[in-house]
Amino acid sequence: MSHVEEEAGTRLAKGQTEFSNGWDIAPPASNMNRLRYDCNLENHAIQVAHTCTYTHGARNTITHAWKNLAADPNRALFTAFSNWWSELWRNGMPSNMIFRAEDQGRVGQWATMAWSSHTHIGCAVARCTHHYFTVCAFGPGGNVPGQQVYQIGAPCTRCPGSKGCFQDLCLL
Repeated sequence: MSHVEEEAGTRLAKGQTEFSNGWDIAPPASNMNRLRYDCNLENHAIQVAHTCTYTHGARNTITHAWKNLAADPNRALFTAFSNWWSELWRNGMPSNMIFRAEDQGRVGQWATMAWSSHTHIGCAVARCTHHYFTVCAFGPGGNVPGQQVYQIGAPCTRCPGSKGCFQDLCLL
């Protein structure tokens, strides 16, 4: 599951992620964490997913409805990750990566995935009446107006309490 998230995080950490419809490249991240899977966050995601209701809800929980019941739940998860991550490509961010209140509706789901203070993730996919519903919860912190999504710089040069680096992501 986290392979897609990890690959996207690595590309972002290296400064290989396009944004503003391909007109610019997001700067590299010096403190991007390799996320650990968390069963408590997964349980939260399961509860939200079974509501089958799209909301922006909690700051660190992102949702996606995929209206193709013929596909399998893994495809629904991949589609959700791709959709969330593409917000940066479609809508862009200030080059200093400072998150603003108005960014929540434009790139809020991408920012939730990319927020460097996040250390854990938990996801769930529920089959609803007419669609699969995907939910991922992240922690701790995230999407705080006035704060940077991540610190800009060479990968793994500002890892908090790091135990090393793996694929340009900080190990915790």
